[in-house]
Amino acid sequence: MLINFKEAFTFMFKDEKFWQKYLIGTLFAAIYTIPSWILYPKIINRTVSPLISNGIIILTLILGLFVYGFGILYTNSKITLKQDILPDWGKDFSRIVKTGLKYIGGLVTFFIASFIALLPIFIILGIIAIVIVGIIAAPSIASVGPNINPNDPYYMKKIADIGLISVAIMFILFLPVFLVWMTSIFLSIISFLTDLKFGSFFNFKRMWSLLKGNFLNLFIILIFSFIYGIITQILLKILGYNIYFPVLLIFSFYITLVYYNLYAQFALNGIQKHQQRIEEKEAK
Repeated sequence: MLINFKEAFTFMFKDEKFWQKYLIGTLFAAIYTIPSWILYPKIINRTVSPLISNGIIILTLILGLFVYGFGILYTNSKITLKQDILPDWGKDFSRIVKTGLKYIGGLVTFFIASFIALLPIFIILGIIAIVIVGIIAAPSIASVGPNINPNDPYYMKKIADIGLISVAIMFILFLPVFLVWMTSIFLSIISFLTDLKFGSFFNFKRMWSLLKGNFLNLFIILIFSFIYGIITQILLKILGYNIYFPVLLIFSFYITLVYYNLYAQFALNGIQKHQQRIEEKEAK
């Protein structure tokens, strides 16, 4: 079963109280969007310290727990009950907050743990990249000669060539590991969405089960995210941040719901594929 984008973009309108829930969700979305809106020009122009920039990222993550919790509860309901009813901000508020906190805690824990686990690989790849660049660059450096003139166009061209080679080698070496890392983070989130248990972030058996036979849907979600990112950047360039961010504020909660439906579809397809494999195995 492939991702159904029509469902992802329209499911929320089945809820009779959607607009009421959407308004409240948009207000919560504003809580973590407005700080970025205010500081965006300073961050882009690098007139604000990295400490403040990173602080805004952390603050955004924390303040977004209401929206995360809301979307996660819907996704879990979609996966377990196959219902497209959105949570109620009033009745389910305590569950929304608890789920949001559990999600943030689990995601941050998995991110740090996976980074530490992959750190030796990153270090080894960095050493390999330095060695390869050194081997390739040695003839170019030797050709310049002992009397190096930084203003010499020939010298500058050699330096530029070495720089391009270095970037290309780093990209080739690190891209596969980075993709595996990002995929594992995505799968850990999907695993958590199935039962809302903290330990599910580290249930690698389930993560692999959800991925098997589901690679195409993963690729589709990746392409969708890529296209969405390009569109947002184009709109930012055309509208300017003073107009773009209010527009983003209005539609960000809607896009969030779209993504959570895509996650639910991915999980449901993975679960269905897993059940089919079990039935085929038992039939034999």
